[in-house]
Amino acid sequence: MNPALVFGALLLGAAGLRLLLGVQRGGARRGLPARHDSALSACLAPAIERRLGGYRQRIDHQNALAPRKLDVPRSVLVVGAGIAGMSAATTLAERGFEVTLRDKNPYLGGKLGAWTERQESGEELEVEHGFHAFFRHYYNLDGLLKKIGVRKNFAAIDDYLIVTHSHERLSFDDRVRTPLLNLLDLQRKGLFRLGEILFTRARDEMGVFLEYHPEKTFELYDDVPFGAFAEEAQLPPKLQIVFNTFARAFFSEHDRISLAELVKSFHFYYLSNDSGLLYDYPVEHHETAILGPWRAHMQGLGVHVELDRGVNAIAPLRTGFEVDGTRFDALVLAADVSGVRRVIESSPLLAQKHPSLSQALAAVKSSQRYSVWRLWLDRPVRDDVPVFVNTERYRLLDSVSMYHRITPQARAWAARHHGSVVELHSYAVPDELADESAVKAAFRAELERYFPELSGATMVHEAFQLKDDFTAFHCGLYARRPGTVTEADGLVLAGDWVKLPCPAMLMEAAATSGLLAANALLAREGLQEEPVYTVPTKGLMPSRVRPRPTEDRGASSAPSLAKPG
Repeated sequence: MNPALVFGALLLGAAGLRLLLGVQRGGARRGLPARHDSALSACLAPAIERRLGGYRQRIDHQNALAPRKLDVPRSVLVVGAGIAGMSAATTLAERGFEVTLRDKNPYLGGKLGAWTERQESGEELEVEHGFHAFFRHYYNLDGLLKKIGVRKNFAAIDDYLIVTHSHERLSFDDRVRTPLLNLLDLQRKGLFRLGEILFTRARDEMGVFLEYHPEKTFELYDDVPFGAFAEEAQLPPKLQIVFNTFARAFFSEHDRISLAELVKSFHFYYLSNDSGLLYDYPVEHHETAILGPWRAHMQGLGVHVELDRGVNAIAPLRTGFEVDGTRFDALVLAADVSGVRRVIESSPLLAQKHPSLSQALAAVKSSQRYSVWRLWLDRPVRDDVPVFVNTERYRLLDSVSMYHRITPQARAWAARHHGSVVELHSYAVPDELADESAVKAAFRAELERYFPELSGATMVHEAFQLKDDFTAFHCGLYARRPGTVTEADGLVLAGDWVKLPCPAMLMEAAATSGLLAANALLAREGLQEEPVYTVPTKGLMPSRVRPRPTEDRGASSAPSLAKPG
């Protein structure tokens, strides 16, 4: 069945139910009453879950008869102490490997990292890399956090909010969590009107989000920018704001990110689970809430943690690898994309023996730059906003975190100074903002447009980051992205940049890749693999994947998305 017809029929069905039930029409937020939403969900939810094959699925090889631990220890170096590296190191150490975990940074955690900075006044202030959203369908990361006993250190966000230029609030509650029904529920949230979907190109184009297929979607759409799709689809304006915000969460502007990657991501976050869009966040400094306990857990398993120590060169041996003068039986390369390039460029012997591997790793690209700026200000922010606020970007600002409402130290500082601690995020810094001063000026101007009460506030302290070490999900990169297992026996890859056999993004992609890398080494030694979970690997209608229809639409200046084949 054509997904566009399904989408239209369900929309018409929802409209018909409103008329039959006598619900007043007209208000942007007037949809079905809660009792009827619940009835509709209860009726359709089981069928939707069955269609997807269940919201939580295993993808590891379940070899229950194999031993769990090594009889003779094997040495392994894990390069990169982010989520991917820590996940691999923890799993391998549990199974009897002698694990060394090494990172160039002086702190653990990679993009989850946390540290303190001493101010001129002598005061030490807590700083983090800037990533806080732990979604409830992060099955593998969640399992690791529960294993080390830190999941209790989290709270749920109070609202998922996007503030527009006109200061309208696009709010996402958790009332409807069932996939597809939550997509239709966007109408109740005021993101579109029925006519904007049923009588425009969007009716035909939106089916692409129901059709996710792990191979076909990328064959057809990886070379298509999401911006071109959005222009041709004529998405309703508010829905366009939401999707642009969503695209930048993966560190790319809408005209650079691959449509295939965005379809995969939308499937992963919104159309493959019933956990809801609201997420959890640590209520302490990340070092206290997560990283300190995780480090103690690893060290209790015998992991040797080496921070502030990079890797200069990797040399393959007849068996194993020599890394900066030390031999290891196996190697997990879990550095970020910038670190991977540096290691490959300084490892000529690896390139000589495994040229295709070296070329694949050298081809891994960084995203646009991103920036995180934490400000300690002498003025308070109004109380009627959630802890995390997404913004319709003017030029730079994507979100603001009210840190004085998160951690005890920030809360105490704000109380002492009658001020606030806010963290500004830009996930895709425009190229024309070339330096730190330009980024800061744009940040401050947009912050004051959304929060005029902070105009003229004095910045007492600051912690600024401008980086380019995240993975690019730009058009045309998927086919060359390396997977976990490599041609070099004993060398496996982990990180959010690795091609996975399941849909996952950001922190969950990192955790999943770490488990898969560990499993590859466990299987190499004939051991049981660690359970690895995923959301459904295909969408509701994967067999329908094909170029979007473009005929019979009249003239358009938008690029055609139809591709040969």
